[in-house]
Amino acid sequence: MARDRSPRVQLEAAFALASNGALPPPRESLRILKALSRQPTRLDIALLRSTAPLFPDQMVLLLQDDLPSVWKAQIVDALGWSENMSVIEVLEGVAADPDPEIRCAMLRASARLGHPAASPWVMAALNDPITSVRLQGIAACIRLGLREAVPELSRLRTDEQLWVRLRAEQAVEDLAPEDATVQLMGAVR
Repeated sequence: MARDRSPRVQLEAAFALASNGALPPPRESLRILKALSRQPTRLDIALLRSTAPLFPDQMVLLLQDDLPSVWKAQIVDALGWSENMSVIEVLEGVAADPDPEIRCAMLRASARLGHPAASPWVMAALNDPITSVRLQGIAACIRLGLREAVPELSRLRTDEQLWVRLRAEQAVEDLAPEDATVQLMGAVR
């Protein structure tokens, strides 16, 4: 991983090491792979996600480094794969990040962890000015089973963005099927 000249061979070696639980900590792995100087690939993302359960604390420390936003978002996303509920405070800390990609990553990670403490910032995301964040917020509500979000999701059925309206409708049907049926019956009359 550290000595081959081919970036592809280095990445494949990293996956082999990861599958054996022998990959260096994330900061070192990213340095060896010269990853932070380029855009993350799907393989980079998979590598971060697969190592998150092994190195959740190091990933949290890595977020304190001066990282490009695109990499910070991928590390936040990977924390959701850590299976470590102590990272929920870190996710809360980036819930108001100015970068919408980081907010989206936080929502994916929060939903993946499934911790009920994520409810306040997931609910707040439903009012985000950025469409992609609202969409991720809706998906997180579904995954977390947040029935208390139904009133806000019902409001989003009139959102200016078609995809938000459609996903909100689906979320209401998933979280409160009896409410969606009653509302649909009232609209038909």
